[in-house]
Amino acid sequence: MLASPHMPPHRERAGWAVGLSLGLLLAAAGCGTKSAPGGQGRPTPSAVGQPTGHRRSLVIDATGGTVASTDGVLTLTVPAGALTGPVNVTVDAITNTAPGGVGTAYRLGPAGTTFASPLTLVFKPDLTAHALADLVLETQESQGYWIRPGNVTRDATAGTLTVAATGFGDWAVATGSTARDLVGNFSVQSTVDGTYAVSGQSTLNFAGEDPVGAYYLQSGTLTLTSVSVPGLTCTPDAPTLPLLTNIADLLPNPNPTKFEWGVSGHWNLTCTSSGGAGSSATQLFAFDTSGESGGSTLGCTRTYSGTPIFSGTLVQGTMLVDCGARGTLLASWNFQSCLAGTACTPANACHTGAISCSTGAPVCADSGTSLADGTACGTGQVCLAGACNACAANVTCAPADPCLTGTTSCSTGTSVCVASGNQPDGTSCGTNLVCSAGSCVACSANLACAPATNLCHVGTTSCSTGASTCTDTGASQPDGTSCGTAMACTAGACTCAPGGTCTAPADLCHVASYTCDLSGNPVCTPGATPVADGTVCGTGLFCSAGACISCSGQPDGTTCGAGLTCVAGVCK
Repeated sequence: MLASPHMPPHRERAGWAVGLSLGLLLAAAGCGTKSAPGGQGRPTPSAVGQPTGHRRSLVIDATGGTVASTDGVLTLTVPAGALTGPVNVTVDAITNTAPGGVGTAYRLGPAGTTFASPLTLVFKPDLTAHALADLVLETQESQGYWIRPGNVTRDATAGTLTVAATGFGDWAVATGSTARDLVGNFSVQSTVDGTYAVSGQSTLNFAGEDPVGAYYLQSGTLTLTSVSVPGLTCTPDAPTLPLLTNIADLLPNPNPTKFEWGVSGHWNLTCTSSGGAGSSATQLFAFDTSGESGGSTLGCTRTYSGTPIFSGTLVQGTMLVDCGARGTLLASWNFQSCLAGTACTPANACHTGAISCSTGAPVCADSGTSLADGTACGTGQVCLAGACNACAANVTCAPADPCLTGTTSCSTGTSVCVASGNQPDGTSCGTNLVCSAGSCVACSANLACAPATNLCHVGTTSCSTGASTCTDTGASQPDGTSCGTAMACTAGACTCAPGGTCTAPADLCHVASYTCDLSGNPVCTPGATPVADGTVCGTGLFCSAGACISCSGQPDGTTCGAGLTCVAGVCK
């Protein structure tokens, strides 16, 4: 069910009319129908906000510029090249009449200013009472309805709402959600009272509901894509026109079985006859699903082609309007849920993105802001300076320190080998160098050595543990190789080897040599041969004829040690 307080000129009949003037009004208007019964939830226009006396202005020319509201909530940026000459841009604070309005609304002027490229509006609302996710931006159209644009982006870090605007007008922050909004495209081919085709793009802002239905404010654009006028070649002066806001209905609520909506418009045409004569014409157009709003298709048969879809997230259908001999009209539409501003991954996976609904379908719009270097952007790929580059992480690599293990890291956006642990002890890290507990230390391998476990075996040094150790090869040392005092190797075993002089503590005045006891252990055993007289055998004692004596009672001059003689009983 549609409703609009404005009807287009010549609304009662779609078709074309040749005129003498090229100055006909260009407009697109809503297509009204009878109101649904009840409908307490249907939206109504709001009053226009009134200035509060707070204005900020700035003369901006072709170089562009920025002006902010007096409270700092709104910042308006006009890009370079958007204006052809100086304009005194104004930002007026006005009363906020948007449903669920938050804070002050703003009127941007002067009205009617045209721009070659979109403006950027950044709102930084007070978030004391509301979360950013619960706020939306709305602009008031000519009938008084507040419309939510589909290209708003949220920056949770900065606490801002940003929108690209094509012109000045009244803007406000309000509580609300785009979760139930629908966006989409439609097309119409008609041979009723003329042959033409139109296409359009619409945003359906969810505006309210009651048991009768769910109601949407429909806005967007309408384009005349082709037109055929007998005997003339015609082109529209302005092919694309803005839609005047309509109300579309999903009925009943909450389980709809029909979707009532419509659209209409007319275009001024500039035409040329085959003979070259110029003229003007007006192409009129109207379509609605109910057939209750009059127009050239009133009384024509309406049937769906295929099965239409009616839901809160997808409204889709194709309708044939058959007017018999006068022709047919085929309309198709597809409106779907679109959560504007939701974070998404654009074509460049190394940029941030946000869902935009401005094209009539959910599109991930590239913000141009690069993700942090090292952010994954695909299998074996990470971001670097806003571009996706190949980088394989967690691949074994060799760090600068040869005694450390390494794996590749892509956290910086490029492959870097970072230490992940120690190489096994004994790993070579240079000539005569091995790793030990992650450090490179000196160690020479394969040198001859004596195994501590068997001195009569051949040994070689090993660095396999990270330190030099003597490894028993199992081969025997040559027989007779010394393996200790009075010990020698025999067939790889260390055995007692008698002979060799020694000093027997029990008898220092006889020459002693090693003998082997019953257990095979060497024993220092005194023999019969005395040591040289005068050999010291204790304190103040010396050997004499194999006996250990003192100078007491010895004649003076008796040798009592090397260079010593007894004098008055004392060895001097």
